Amino acid sequence: MKLHDFCAPFYSTTKSKCGIKGKTSQPSIAQFFVETALGDFAKIELIFSDALFRKWFKGEREPTAELWAKVADVYDETRFSRAVSSKLNEEVLSDILAAFGIDLDENGVADKFAFSAALTKQLGAIARGNGEADDIVKEIYVQYLKVKDFPDYVTKAQAKYSKLKTLLYSSEERLFEEFFVCNTISKRPVRYHQLPDHMKIENVTLEKLEKISSFSMLVGMGGIGKSMMMRHLFLTSIKKYAQTGKLPILVTLREFGQDNNDLFNVIVDSVHRFDITFSAAHVHKLMDEGKCQLLLDGLDEIKASDMDAFQRQLDVLIDRYPKNQCVMSTRKFSSFVELSRFTVLFIMPFNNNQALELIDRLEYCPEEPRVKQQFRERLVNDYFKSHAEFVTNPLLLTLMLMSYRRFADVPEKKYLFYEQAYQTLLQRHDSDKLAYKRVFRSVKDPSDFTLVFREFCAKSYRKGDYEFSYNEFDTYFRKLKMLARMDPDMIKLDNFLFDVCHSACLMYEEGQNYHFLHRSFQEYFFADYYSRQDDTTLMKLGNYIATADQLLFDEGSAFGMLYDLAQDKVERFIICRS
Repeated sequence: MKLHDFCAPFYSTTKSKCGIKGKTSQPSIAQFFVETALGDFAKIELIFSDALFRKWFKGEREPTAELWAKVADVYDETRFSRAVSSKLNEEVLSDILAAFGIDLDENGVADKFAFSAALTKQLGAIARGNGEADDIVKEIYVQYLKVKDFPDYVTKAQAKYSKLKTLLYSSEERLFEEFFVCNTISKRPVRYHQLPDHMKIENVTLEKLEKISSFSMLVGMGGIGKSMMMRHLFLTSIKKYAQTGKLPILVTLREFGQDNNDLFNVIVDSVHRFDITFSAAHVHKLMDEGKCQLLLDGLDEIKASDMDAFQRQLDVLIDRYPKNQCVMSTRKFSSFVELSRFTVLFIMPFNNNQALELIDRLEYCPEEPRVKQQFRERLVNDYFKSHAEFVTNPLLLTLMLMSYRRFADVPEKKYLFYEQAYQTLLQRHDSDKLAYKRVFRSVKDPSDFTLVFREFCAKSYRKGDYEFSYNEFDTYFRKLKMLARMDPDMIKLDNFLFDVCHSACLMYEEGQNYHFLHRSFQEYFFADYYSRQDDTTLMKLGNYIATADQLLFDEGSAFGMLYDLAQDKVERFIICRS
């Protein structure tokens, strides 16, 4: 098999029947596969015209030996398989399988994950064979449908989720267990000291949750540690997989929607990204036997326009596979619905002992141990009473510690608190002003970065967008009015993305998308931006909020901070709009 044999089945003169979504021409199909195989190196290696890609597709010319060697050198099977599976046109998948010699029996269902894995192996073989290899697609496809254990998934997923970057550890990953303090889970939304013992779950595990209900919804405010809790549940369960035979699958729900609007496929992909041999057939068999533990993280991060579809698909999934445990995390939001099958449980704020344990676990200013000790003493003697809202929230407590070194105190107003926290993040690189300025690539001064980032946060939060592909980020970036005030030679998209992720450490890249380190910063900059706008702009914001499908001001901090910053305008144009 050569490249043109590999590409041919994906083309049809009828655009809707082409095998790769969005790739409806011969050159675009050939370019897609080679570009995906090269990854980041495609920008350097594939500076060709459509005419050459068309010749590759038709077999009139072949990629050079040097190019195939480069593909073989940089080939990432996981990246390639995920990219292909997300782009396969499932409406014609059976026909494409047939073109590769794979005939489905009467009850057979085309499995795009097994097929994408087979295509991955095939293209890798072609690259290593300098443009030619035996046809192995059918053999690999059949092989990957055979159910087996998943050592690659267990090993790789455990390795990924056992380390992470945080606000405090933004430059390198740290072991999760070194600093994680487990929240108490409550059966009622009341304060910790009001809970009788039988209403509390300490050191929570999936086994403890299942004793209450097979379907649990963990509800908590922003920064309380919902995603950390889900990571904890995953790690404690996967360590026992060999004994229990139950496979935990951690699903990031913000990935549901748009091009990825099939919940079952999102679940499969959450394993497939670690182990390309894992297919939809495996998930079906495991879930049919009740051997999956689904951890659905971030219901509130699904777009409002996709929420109905998600809830319908979740109902269908539970109807079809009722024997599996499912735990979902969310904060309350405007369209929050307590799903009838799910038992609602509450992630409790930290009590004083948990707050002190977190501070003790965090490694901060080891060269100045007195800083953390003094902060700890202020917690005990003052902040537990004066700043109860902050110290009981793990995220805000961490920000308090970081800001304390510079400001030696913590303000009670939340917008002032975030202002201090932001300045702390910006200036942790170097105390020297000139060195501090040189950190940024997109602007001449950190204050200019703030102007651009503030507007970006405001516009994206207003639209309910919390996660961005490169192109989606670019769409917002190009429309920012503040760009006109910056040096055009510096304020380029890639420079700004570098500053957002590395200079200011306010966002991070994962899975080819960009995410806020925490949404609370987006909320703060939304409030800060609109508090500075004129009456006409605030009036337009009020009208937008009144007519938008999704209410912006849920249990986050955006409205409270905007109200504190511009009380008169909020009352006139948002609360009391006529």
